[in-house]
Amino acid sequence: MKLTLISAVVILIALLSPTRSVTACSCAQVTPCEAFGSASAVFIGRMLGGTEKYREYTDKGITVSLEAGKVRFEIEESFKGVTGAVATVFANNMTGTSCEGMAALARGGHYLVYAGVLQSGELSIGPCSPTKPIDEAKADLEF
Repeated sequence: MKLTLISAVVILIALLSPTRSVTACSCAQVTPCEAFGSASAVFIGRMLGGTEKYREYTDKGITVSLEAGKVRFEIEESFKGVTGAVATVFANNMTGTSCEGMAALARGGHYLVYAGVLQSGELSIGPCSPTKPIDEAKADLEF
């Protein structure tokens, strides 16, 4: 009897408790060949700064600023789709979604950038872009 009453109370609490939807940001994994083939621009660059500051943190005594929005890169090596010394890429930070922050990049960081093109002609990356820090791009660079 005691166990049945406890079970009934637990079930009642569970049924009356407010619920919230939970979603997760998930992206398809692509090979370096697929990433290169589907990108409009591919280059190695140093991130100079973005128009949207996402967050700052300290790592081993160094302040790291993660930024998005219109992000400028100093081009170190272009493989496809960009010419010149500097490129601007719109990094869509997806604010307010489960993907928020996945496109934020570290100021001063070196990246292998895979960018698409928006209807406006602007280069862009999003949370599912295969863009990555250069020290994680060994397989891509071997391709």
